[in-house]
This record gives sequence, structure tokens and C-alpha cells, in this order.
Amino acid sequence: MSDLLKSIDARTKLAGANKLEILLFSLGTDQRTGRKETFGINVFKVREV
Repeated sequence: MSDLLKSIDARTKLAGANKLEILLFSLGTDQRTGRKETFGINVFKVREV
């Protein structure tokens, strides 16, 4: 099995555990404050995209 598939398999086995892996993303800049806003999603809690 390739290293990529091993990595994916290891991550999917963590889904039942209390683990946290955050996907960070930005939706742009707040017009009022001028700050770049960053958000995160716990990828282990996502069921469907």
C-alpha cells in the first residue's frame, strides 16, 4: 500500500475517536475592521459535503 493510502487509512480510523483536525480557510477581509478573517472546521465532524 502506498504511503498516501496508509495516511488516508490512518486518518479514517481516527473518526470514531475524540480527535481534532481542523481545516482552516479564509472568506476574505472584514470591511468594517480591515482584518482578514480565518475560520476552521473540525473535519472529523463533517458527515457529507
